[in-house]
Amino acid sequence: MKEFIRKNIAVNIMGEEYTVRELSLAQKISLLEGISGFIKDLAKNAFFKKNDKGEIFFDYIDEVSLAELNIDKIILGFIGLLPELLRLSVPDFTDWDNLPESETRDILTTVLKVNDFKGFIANFFSQATMIIR
Repeated sequence: MKEFIRKNIAVNIMGEEYTVRELSLAQKISLLEGISGFIKDLAKNAFFKKNDKGEIFFDYIDEVSLAELNIDKIILGFIGLLPELLRLSVPDFTDWDNLPESETRDILTTVLKVNDFKGFIANFFSQATMIIR
């Protein structure tokens, strides 16, 4: 049996320490629904290829590379979801609207690291290709 140990990671906001929570699967999926159009286009570009005759075919990929997913485009599409991501990940801090953007950068870096969206998306596409086979 695998044992999963959750690490407590904290951030300092306005002189107080707050625990960063990893989002649940449902929360991650809900957030990613906001950029599903980006993800759909990226999946189409990563998995559907054209042969020499111009015919489109599904390219089975054993491991999806982040380059194939154009992860930077996903992150750029994700910008509008960042306030909700911060609120969900650090729910004990409630004064986000009054916190200057410059003070959210390190917090956001920690939140993104804890939630590992790059790994989550890459794993999703990798698992999806195995199911389609």
